[in-house]
Amino acid sequence: LASELKALKPVLGLCFGHQLMAHHFGATVGFLHKDETKILGSRTLSWNKQNYTLAMSHRQGVTKLSDGLLELMPESNLGYDLIKHKTLPFVGCQAHPEASEKFLINDCQVKDYSERVNILDAGSKFLLNWYQNFVQ
Repeated sequence: LASELKALKPVLGLCFGHQLMAHHFGATVGFLHKDETKILGSRTLSWNKQNYTLAMSHRQGVTKLSDGLLELMPESNLGYDLIKHKTLPFVGCQAHPEASEKFLINDCQVKDYSERVNILDAGSKFLLNWYQNFVQ
């Protein structure tokens, strides 16, 4: 994957991919809560002047950035949810814009139908935003 990035091929890391790539670039990844509580549900992320309510289901996250990475959203008690590399075409997102309805119900515990519809729509828009800004 590093050779793909050096060839300037865009990469979007989601959840563990976000953590793995951040770690590769020298960031710290760890449990977000001392009791290792799993974070479930959804969270609103802001990127390119747009808000996206995306699915969340994780215990770990990026807890400290390295010099080569930039936060796209301020750090919270959920770590660095949205980051990018300073010079390479890498964006990392802790949330799940690729989530399916089954994942929202079973893994994220999102029971409300209208909330699931909104999360699925926001996920599609987030992915389109990334594609338009990094791939096209």
